[in-house]
Amino acid sequence: MHRFRKALVMILILGGCLLAGPLTGLSIGLTTNRFSGQLSSGKTIALLPGFQLGGTFRWPLNSGFEVLNSIELQSRGARINTLGDIYLTNLFIYLQAPVMLACRPIPKAHCVNLLAGVSPGLRLLAYNDVGFMEDIRALDMAMIFGVSLARDRVDLTARCQQSLTPFDSGDSADPLRHRTVEMLVNFHLR
Repeated sequence: MHRFRKALVMILILGGCLLAGPLTGLSIGLTTNRFSGQLSSGKTIALLPGFQLGGTFRWPLNSGFEVLNSIELQSRGARINTLGDIYLTNLFIYLQAPVMLACRPIPKAHCVNLLAGVSPGLRLLAYNDVGFMEDIRALDMAMIFGVSLARDRVDLTARCQQSLTPFDSGDSADPLRHRTVEMLVNFHLR
């Protein structure tokens, strides 16, 4: 049943992006992830760089707004200090399909966009130094906020993504969630 649910979500994400129309751009970038929530006492978190690769779709609404959709493969992770100087590296790989509204504060200037939206995601892999992690949730939903600077067919985007759903299935009062900062370069094909 669990695999069926994961397959259904993946089909819905990919199907929605394929129905969106032809691909209008490619994105590549770096990410860094931090866990928000309550860790066990004495544990600290070190940042772990990640990578993101995706394709984008754009729908202009008017001169000041457009809807952005993309399908992205993203790695996230962090190193948790477990005992003394011993760190446990956690790596997560997600397939996500963010949908954002881009707003130009100055409609005539096409160089600055403010971004806000949601990002459903499907965990493809959860791994640490010991092996594959079993108690990690398969689905993730996040809020995205960011800014984009565009010039011709290239734009630089900085986004902050805060997960709304905890990624661990533990029963902590303040469970762990992903908080990701992304720096992307988008190449527009048309």
